Amino acid sequence: MSDLRKQIMVVDDEDGVLESFEVILSGDYNLIMARSGFEALSILKEKSPDLIFLDVRMPGMDGIEVLRNLKKMHSKIDVVIVTATEGGYRKEVEELGIRHYIEKPFDVFKIEAITKEILS
Repeated sequence: MSDLRKQIMVVDDEDGVLESFEVILSGDYNLIMARSGFEALSILKEKSPDLIFLDVRMPGMDGIEVLRNLKKMHSKIDVVIVTATEGGYRKEVEELGIRHYIEKPFDVFKIEAITKEILS
């Protein structure tokens, strides 16, 4: 029997953040975890999740570069930016079609609400 739950990818270099998303969302959704932008893009060659939570500040390839590549591969996937500070990223990510942000430390209820809003 196949699992018909929606798939969510979480891209963050911090294990604690990945674990938090797993606790918050794994009961209702299938999760795909990526610990770097490179890993996320590699996974996205094979999978097409319904939603992606994407950290902006990561070593190697930051979230903005991942987002640009992601939009070329899967222009229709909804993305929520995860960041400790919105800083100078807001204008750039809005130009790439992003409207939702989750700030660290995050609010569990906000994550649940945004997820339900986007996926329903």
